[in-house]
Amino acid sequence: MSSRVPLICLLLGVLSGCGPKGGGSPDAGGDTGGTGALTPVYVTLVGHVEDHDSLWLCPKWTETRDGLLAWAELIAPYTDTFNLQIDYPFIAAMEECELPEMRAETGGENVLRYLESAYGWEFDPHQEGGYEGVDETPDDYADIHWVLSKVVDHPTDTVGGFIWNDADQLSRYEEGYATGRIHDHSWTPQLLSMAVHFNHHRSDFSKDNHTSGIWHPAGHTETDFNTHDGARRLPYIGTGLQHSNWSGSGRCDFHNSIEYAGAVSNMLERGDLAPGLIYTASMAFPSSVMLEAERYDLAIEILQSAQALQDAGRIEIASYTAVHATWLSEYGGVPNVLTYDQIDPSEFTCDVVD
Repeated sequence: MSSRVPLICLLLGVLSGCGPKGGGSPDAGGDTGGTGALTPVYVTLVGHVEDHDSLWLCPKWTETRDGLLAWAELIAPYTDTFNLQIDYPFIAAMEECELPEMRAETGGENVLRYLESAYGWEFDPHQEGGYEGVDETPDDYADIHWVLSKVVDHPTDTVGGFIWNDADQLSRYEEGYATGRIHDHSWTPQLLSMAVHFNHHRSDFSKDNHTSGIWHPAGHTETDFNTHDGARRLPYIGTGLQHSNWSGSGRCDFHNSIEYAGAVSNMLERGDLAPGLIYTASMAFPSSVMLEAERYDLAIEILQSAQALQDAGRIEIASYTAVHATWLSEYGGVPNVLTYDQIDPSEFTCDVVD
C-alpha cells in the first residue's frame, strides 16, 4: 500500500436530524451510546454473474460453475457469507448444463443451493447495469426472482443493482411487479443495493452512487436520491465506494472498498462523524476476479485487510439482509446518509497522478 498523500482536510459537520444509537451525543467521539465501543462500518462482500449469451452454452456455464466453487473455497476462511447478484442465463441454463456427476461433487445439490447451504451465500436478482430495457434483455427482475426461487431455498427480495436516476424503475420497485415478462410471477422487492447511473450499462461508471448508510431515497435526482423520505417504502443500503481500483491506475482515492471502510472508521474514531448511526460499504468483486485464479492473490490481500479490520472491531462483514436487520434492531431504523464528498481527503490511500 502506498503512503497517504497529504491533502487539505475537509471540515466535516454532523448530519442533522439523526440521533445516535443508544442515545449518545454526536460529539461523544467514537463511542456508541457511552458503551466505549467503536461504531462499526458494516461491509458486504458481493459479486456478479452477468447476463452473457455464452452462459447459455454448457462449456462456459461449466467453467463459471467451477469458478464459483473455487471462489467459495478461497474466501471461506475470511467470511461466512457472500452476496452473489446473478442474472437470468446462468440460472436458467443450469437444468441442461449441470450433469449428475457435477451434483455428486456438491452433495447431490445444484451448485447454487450448495453455495447457499455450505457457505452461507445469499442470491439477489440482478440485471447487468441495472438495465431492464427490452432492447437489451428479454427478462426483468421478477423473472430472475422466479428462476432463482426454483434453484435456491431462500432467494432474497433484494434488488441486486439498479439505476438510481431512472424514475420509472424506482416506481416499479416501490409498487412491486404484478408479473414478469417471461413468467407469470409477481414480486415485491424489500431492499435496494448497488445503485448505479443509467450510463453504467454503457460502461461509464463515473456517476454511480458512492454514498454510505441506510435510508429511503426520496427520488431520482442526485439530491433527492441522497435524501431520506420516510413516506417511501424501500430502504437502500449505501455501497460507499463500490468500485475498487482493479486496473492499478494511480488516479484513484482508495485502492479498494475495504480501505474506504477503514477511512470511515478512522473518521468515527476521531469524532469527525456522528457515532451510533449506521455506516455501510460494499466490497464488490467482479467476475474477472472471482473466476480467474491468477487474480486470487489480490483478492486474498483485500480479504486479509478486511479480516484485520473486523478483528479490531472497526468493520463487521455481513450480508445485505443481515445489515438491514441490524439497522432495524440495533439502530432503530434511524436513517443515515454519508455522501462521498464528506470523506476526509487526508484518508485517501492512492497516489495522486497529475
